[in-house]
Amino acid sequence: MFAVDISAIARHYLPVATTSLGLAGLIATTTFSLTPTRARKIVNSLDSSEYSKISDKPLRQQIEVVAEFHAHKIAAERIAIRTGVKLELVLELTRGEAHQPLFKRLLASHRRRRRDTQISQSRRTKGIAQASLQDKIEQEYKTTLAEARLQAN
Repeated sequence: MFAVDISAIARHYLPVATTSLGLAGLIATTTFSLTPTRARKIVNSLDSSEYSKISDKPLRQQIEVVAEFHAHKIAAERIAIRTGVKLELVLELTRGEAHQPLFKRLLASHRRRRRDTQISQSRRTKGIAQASLQDKIEQEYKTTLAEARLQAN
């Protein structure tokens, strides 16, 4: 679920709206996109106890969630905000500083699953469009693998 204390973000992000509408009115009437830059600013300005909860999942499940989000190229700050996993753990995992063998294995698995899903979805198109889309997916996958090898060295 969404692990962010929305009142803390609203106070930081929309101070006028929270005082005039109240938090319920803000949520009901306002939608704001949380881009990686905005998420980074919010995360840097808040204490970790304000934006994330203490995750009730075991460490292995937290690592798996981070690997899945990282396979989809989601920024570390956004992963922390969306999942409730501590930002420090997310950064350590993505840099390869903590639980490296497990994280690498899970990340590879999620990347393969993502590629397989994209390939199966590309079968909805036909002809040259399908072939070019599948080539693009395979090229992106190979690029991701090459980047992972470079980071490992």
